Amino acid sequence: MTSGPDPFSPFERFDTTPQDTLQGTLYPVMLSRVLVIGAASAALLMAGCAEPPNMNKEVLRIIDKINARVKPADPSKYVPPSVDPGPSKPDREKALELSKAVKEVKVEILQPGSGPQLKEGLFVNLEYVGRLMDGYIFESSYKTGERLYFRYEPGKVIPGLYEGLRGIRVGEKRRITIPAALAYGSKGAPPKVPADMALVFEVYCLWVGR
Repeated sequence: MTSGPDPFSPFERFDTTPQDTLQGTLYPVMLSRVLVIGAASAALLMAGCAEPPNMNKEVLRIIDKINARVKPADPSKYVPPSVDPGPSKPDREKALELSKAVKEVKVEILQPGSGPQLKEGLFVNLEYVGRLMDGYIFESSYKTGERLYFRYEPGKVIPGLYEGLRGIRVGEKRRITIPAALAYGSKGAPPKVPADMALVFEVYCLWVGR
């Protein structure tokens, strides 16, 4: 493995919709209900009163719902028809030749977003597809269910991805082409990324926050 940061490590797994994470209502509301119900239950017991039988059921129902939302995602539901599967095997010679023409980070906005904007120090949650220059997919959160979640600051991901994500908004889709020098350089990231390869990341911003 290389000594540099890995942009496709399994940081966290979520099974939530962008609306849930953007609005930030699901977990705070559920947690507050659990705390209120728990406090009321404790007060009744301390006062010598019988606890209403539905209180424990309500707490368990809320906890079960939270667990259902954060359990590891079923990878099969993260393969949308809009993602080009690319070739089944990498053509390393073609990818290497195409990589030579990539000299700087190129950002293409495929779909604008209207949500909060990513700034340094904030956390971001992304769906992503990582490709070699021949189109071969070496990693995809749509297949693994493992979204990219990290604090946006230098050193957390490869330099080209850090640069390409600057200013992205929730709901925005980007294609980020990264030269080898700002990806994994001459060392590569075996076995997924050979040496001297430019990379293409297609990212969808799900959430930005603290």
